[in-house]
Amino acid sequence: MPEQTEAESPGTLSSAFLQLSYPWLKTSGSSVLLQSLEPPDGALAGMLARNALTRGAHASAVKVTPAEIYDVWPELPADETTVPEARFRGATRERDR
Repeated sequence: MPEQTEAESPGTLSSAFLQLSYPWLKTSGSSVLLQSLEPPDGALAGMLARNALTRGAHASAVKVTPAEIYDVWPELPADETTVPEARFRGATRERDR
């Protein structure tokens, strides 16, 4: 009998046909959807497309403000919403000088 890999072990979830998205979004258009929620992948695709059309595909979408998203579910824990301070080798911040 072949050994089971971690993905095939009982109690785990693995499929080429399943995508788990987190957190789900509440938008101005999601009120007609089940539980008034939509998956974040569609919103991300829309943000990338809007960025490419308005600023060009060469421009980063980092500073694009998500339009029409007014809530997330489930609420994200605080440790998942903070960005750790970047540390660069040999670089100093202004306040460290």
